[in-house]
Amino acid sequence: MIIRKTIIYLLKLIFNFLIKIFIFFQGIIKIIFNFRKILKCKNIIFHTEYLGFAHTINIPDFIRSLKKKDEYLYILFFEFGRHNYYQQYLHDINQINIYTSISFNNFQFRIGEYEKIKNNNYISEFLKFLIIKLVKKNTKVFNAHQFWDFLLKKNRKKIFSFIKEFYLNKNFNLKKFYSNDQISYDLKRTVLMHLHCKNNQKYKLPRRFNTKILKKIPNLIESKKKLLTIYIRTRGSSQKNQFSKNRNSDSIHYLETIKYFIKLKWNIIIIGDNYLNLALRFKDNDSLIYAEKFSVSKRLLEIYSMINSNFIISTLGGANMLSFYNHTVYVNMFPIGHIPAHYKM
Repeated sequence: MIIRKTIIYLLKLIFNFLIKIFIFFQGIIKIIFNFRKILKCKNIIFHTEYLGFAHTINIPDFIRSLKKKDEYLYILFFEFGRHNYYQQYLHDINQINIYTSISFNNFQFRIGEYEKIKNNNYISEFLKFLIIKLVKKNTKVFNAHQFWDFLLKKNRKKIFSFIKEFYLNKNFNLKKFYSNDQISYDLKRTVLMHLHCKNNQKYKLPRRFNTKILKKIPNLIESKKKLLTIYIRTRGSSQKNQFSKNRNSDSIHYLETIKYFIKLKWNIIIIGDNYLNLALRFKDNDSLIYAEKFSVSKRLLEIYSMINSNFIISTLGGANMLSFYNHTVYVNMFPIGHIPAHYKM
């Protein structure tokens, strides 16, 4: 038993060492290939923490809303299994992805360097240090949290003016607004996104990715039906994490909704988590689309469906942020009263 544990421990050490070598050389190559971008930037955002998928959509979207967006460089320390590779093609900004980790089974197993093992992320820290040494002295350097705080402070008057005009009433006054830090912070950031991003162009994928989807799912072209996307979030979470747990949805609750839209002769795409039990009830119906049915990338289909649908039904998860520019109904919002960011708030 002791020998077995020792062997497993040694194998983990060797594997992690090899992963760190990959992170190092891949990071150095990324720095070399993006040397000019690094030298030219006046603001740099290291996304090494605060790493939910939603923030990898929101921060680049905010950057592209700025008049001098080319002065910003967004560096995402990318985790396979958590982040979406195709996200980088949505915003037309200066972005570098440095691959640092990979996760399996809803974060039950993770390898590499990621935000919860800060003391052991010495390769990522070295790459950050190297980039900071390369940029000009007057370049502003932020992490993701600092960047949000900087934006909220800079736009404080506009945000509060909007909140006072449209949200404060006898049931939701300033006292209640300040009584919950999480709700007040989320609302301020939501209003900030609305004010600055509402005039951005709608998201578009490069043509080659649209072609890839349409070749796999020709029904999307041939039928000429309207398109509904249903985003279902079901994540394993501890009893203590009520914020995560209460946002989950049971896919079966969407059964009647799908039947209704099939009768209306719409195409329906299901994305997110744990939807196969629901999908199999319609396995012979050509109107229902999901990644496994057509052997298409789940990550690519998530983005394609959320940005091309005529109508979206969405829960509060990371992919929800892709619905910012589309007609959307939000369900199972938690905390109750949470207002999702949207260009038509």
